[in-house]
Amino acid sequence: MKKFFFALALLVMTVAGTAQAQWYIGGGIGFSTNNAKNANGLVENKGSQFTFTPRVGYVINDRWLAGVKLGLTTGTYGSWGNTKGTSFMAAPYARYNFALVGRFAFAAEASIEFSTYGTAEAPEVTGFDFGLHVAPVVAFDINEHWGLETTVNLFRFGYQYTSQKVGDEKSSVNSFGIGVDGDDIFNLGGLTFSVIYRF
Repeated sequence: MKKFFFALALLVMTVAGTAQAQWYIGGGIGFSTNNAKNANGLVENKGSQFTFTPRVGYVINDRWLAGVKLGLTTGTYGSWGNTKGTSFMAAPYARYNFALVGRFAFAAEASIEFSTYGTAEAPEVTGFDFGLHVAPVVAFDINEHWGLETTVNLFRFGYQYTSQKVGDEKSSVNSFGIGVDGDDIFNLGGLTFSVIYRF
């Protein structure tokens, strides 16, 4: 599976490069913490999380973009925040701008996502995810080089395969989802922001 992913990423870059495309880089950094208590004031769940999400790609023309997204997340969770976990994600993607209005671009982005995750403490939990996803994107060009993007988690369409091992027990899940969710649109969890720089 890893060889397939890297071959696909190389193919996307090669095809894009033959079209005299323009390089761009972007991404974001995030930190969150939580401390949930029950009615008696006792901590039930405590944790913190750091996320780094770089991306690199090509602007092929006014309509098409292609590239690779990466994601690294590390943090702690559990009743006392004493369980450490790490996940890594890589996803080649292609984007089509179906509407260009002034400096705004309204697009649909399709990605093939591969991720692994695991915990350091017993019982050890390790997992593998493979998914195909489509999401709407709104982009704004600040100037020739700088831009802003947001992925709107209003529309969901995707396939996900998850394989997990907890101790000696293994399990796997296949899931497919499609739908519209207006509840998340007013929460930051329903929007993903990033900054883009074009060379």
